[in-house]
Formats: sequence, structure tokens, C-alpha cells
Amino acid sequence: MYKALDLTGIDPIRLRGVRQALGVQAFGMNEFELPPGGISKKHDETATGQEEVYVILGGHGEMTIDDATMVLRADRYVRVLPGSVRQLRAGEDGLRYLCVGASPGGYEPSLGEPGLHEPDRTGGCTELGATEVPAVLVRRVRHALGVSAFGVTHFHLPPHVWHKRHDEVATAQEELYLVLDGDGVMTVDEDAVELRPGRYVLVQPDAVRQIQAGERGIGFVCFGAPAGRGYEPPW
Repeated sequence: MYKALDLTGIDPIRLRGVRQALGVQAFGMNEFELPPGGISKKHDETATGQEEVYVILGGHGEMTIDDATMVLRADRYVRVLPGSVRQLRAGEDGLRYLCVGASPGGYEPSLGEPGLHEPDRTGGCTELGATEVPAVLVRRVRHALGVSAFGVTHFHLPPHVWHKRHDEVATAQEELYLVLDGDGVMTVDEDAVELRPGRYVLVQPDAVRQIQAGERGIGFVCFGAPAGRGYEPPW
């Protein structure tokens, strides 16, 4: 009794090693894509001691954590503690998600309030208060989930609005930006980086960065943690 199967008969699970590709030092990041009905590896993180945050980027599905099951949909964030067993299953349209992980360590940055700007006629910036731009959304995901290993903040800027120009010298943290929707441009020191859905941008602490939303506005998530702790996970 036997069974033969060609490789083409197995739907692949795509894994993109974002951390390795960008050289992120503060936390681990992998992007996964499950085919329709695909199932991720059932596992916990007891051995590594790291908490994980899952960001649903596209498609639908469900996630089982210990004995609980939750529905997964785009823009949903899920935090899972090291000792919990987790497994994801894609729905009929597949599932794409980002997994970010690091060991809990009482991460407490001083982020302050987000600054918003719009360009003036000379190409400079004039500051706007949040009440003057009510469409701007800032979601403090880290606080809401209780994540202690790294920062997670979800932003949405309306068309042509600028995010605060800043560096992270004081916090010594590297930041990883993932564009979720819309378009725009990020200025890093003297360089301009086009922003589009699915693009990751890693910025080191001493670099000055600023994001300007394009005609469609822009939605992005920012992850941050000190760069010097030499994060080296087994994946």
C-alpha cells in the first residue's frame, strides 16, 4: 500500500523572511501566505520565551489558541503569549499575515503624540493640530494588546497629510514600517522612498524620517524596539 503525489499537487505555504532580508535586530518578522484551506504549524513559543503579534494582511480564516478559536480578517491584530499553543487555518480565499516576535522585556518607549503636517507653498511644513484633521487615525495597538516586547502602532493619514518628522536617537530604537493601503512617500534623511501596499521600510535610530500621504491617503503599521539587543530567534 502506498501513495504517490507530485510536488505540484501540494499547495505551498509561502514564507517571507522579512527580518533577515532587512537586517532587523530588535525583533523577528516573517510574512506568511496560506493557500485556501491551508493550515500553519501548530506550536508554542515556550522554548524561545517570546510573545508574538499576528497582523492579518489579507484573506480570511481562523486561529486556534489553546482551546479558543477566533475569526481572522484583514486589519485584525492578535497577541499570543509564549506558553499558548497556536495554529492558523485559511478560509476559502486564503490567508496572508505577518508574525512579529520577541521576548517580553518591559518595553516602554516615550513616543509622545503623533504630529501632523501639510506642505506649504515653499515646500516646507506647517504644523496642524489633530482637531483640524479629524480623519487622521492613530491606534495604539501595543497598549490595547498589552505587548511588552516591542511597540506596535497603526496609522492612517488622509490624502497629502504629513506624519511627524523625527528620529529615534533618544530611544535608540529601530523602526519597521509596513504599508497596508494607499500610497505616499517617506523621506529618510535625504532620500525619498515610494510607499505602496506590501512595502517594508526599516529605519535606523539616527535617521530622520517623515511620511507624506499620497492622493489616496495611506495606512501603515509601525513596529519599534531598541536595536542593540541583538535579537536572534531560531527562524
